[in-house]
Order: sequence, then C-alpha cells, then structure tokens
Amino acid sequence: MFTGEYRRRLETGKYTRWAKDLDSNSLQALLWMLRGAMRCLILSLVLAASLLDFADSLAGSTPTIVLHVRDQFAYCEAPDPCEPPNQPQVNIPETPQWFWIYVFARNFDNISAIQWAFDWPSTLTVSSGGWLCPPGALGIPEQPPYGPGPIYGSCASAFNCISSGASQLIGSVGVFPGTGCLEIIDSAFPNGTSIITCSNEVVPIAPANRGKVCVGQGGIIACEPVAPVEPATWGKIKAQYGR
Repeated sequence: MFTGEYRRRLETGKYTRWAKDLDSNSLQALLWMLRGAMRCLILSLVLAASLLDFADSLAGSTPTIVLHVRDQFAYCEAPDPCEPPNQPQVNIPETPQWFWIYVFARNFDNISAIQWAFDWPSTLTVSSGGWLCPPGALGIPEQPPYGPGPIYGSCASAFNCISSGASQLIGSVGVFPGTGCLEIIDSAFPNGTSIITCSNEVVPIAPANRGKVCVGQGGIIACEPVAPVEPATWGKIKAQYGR
C-alpha cells in the first residue's frame, strides 16, 4: 500500500512530509473506507429515528379499562363516568340486589377490538355479560364470562374502527353482591388483555391500568393511566439512543 521510501522513513522514525509518500491507490482506498463509514452512520441514524418514532407511537397510546357500578340496567346506555366532575362508582353496595358493572375502554388513539378476563371469588355471583355496544360489534347471544379466571372469564369485542372520543362503552355484566371484588386479569388467549388498533397493532393494557369493583371498599378507578404501555419494549429502545 505504501512506497518503499515511506516504509524506510517509518522504520527509521522519519515522518517529515509523510503524506506525500502515499500512493494513489492508498488514497483511493482511504476515501472508500471513509465513504463507507459515512453511509453506515447515516443508515444507523435513520434506523434510530424510525425506532424512536415507533416507540413514541406506542408511548402515546396507554389504554385503560374502566369499570362502573350502576344499580339499574340500561342496554348500551351509560354516560362516560370519567367525564369531569364525575368519576366511576367502583364500590358495590352491600344491598341484596343485582348491580350492573359497565365496562369502558379509555385512553386510546384508535381502537377496533378489546380483550380481557374477569376474576372473582365464589362469594360473588356474576352473570349476563354483553359486549355489543360499540358500532358494528360482533358477538354471540350468550356472551362471557362463563366463570372466573383467565379462560372462562375471558371476554372480547370486535367492532368498527373508533378514532375519537375519550371513552367507549363496551358492555356490561351483572353482579349480585356477597363479599370480595370483581377484577380484570390477563386473558389466557393470544394477546392477553389488550386492545387492537385500527391498523391491527396490539397494545397491552397494563395491570395498573385496569379498573376493579369491590363490595364495600377497595375498588380501583382507572380513568387515567398509571403505568406506561410496554416499558420493556419501547423504553429500552429509547434508552439505547439516549432519549
């Protein structure tokens, strides 16, 4: 790569005017290496920007599931319980009568389906679920839950794309109080407890962003998200690029 004269000067420690001793092939090779390095740098920056945009899109949608107790049934009719100055009723009175738990999806950019699972103790009676309130919703006549837990307690609703509104009523289920709580857990079916966006992206609903209703005290209001979506995924991407 280098001329004999350059080698001699390198060996004897004489570096004066070393640049003039580089042959043309060496200069071309050096330029080619620099250009290749610049291309790799530009490609890395473009990829980093794309990953960060994807991470920001996930971070911008942090869905929650809101549960709201009512003492009367009205098919697919319930005002948004999170609309100020209201807030959801999450404590079931200890009255021996049926109550209705209305389920709302909230804090989404857009949504076309939702899946979750209910769990409850044997001291509660839960029946008559219906999840056909969103426009164009698909379902079967006898809707879940069929029992507590991640399998029999799983519920889902698929519907036309919704891209506006703070909350969307999904449906309701009846509860006869005894003791304990009706809570939302991870569904055992693919995608767990999550929403599906209008572009078919799955966005999980973190456990801290799920409402709960209890006989007496202990209910959880989930109007606003507490935990970000998928911190293990987009958080690592951001940290990787110093954001």
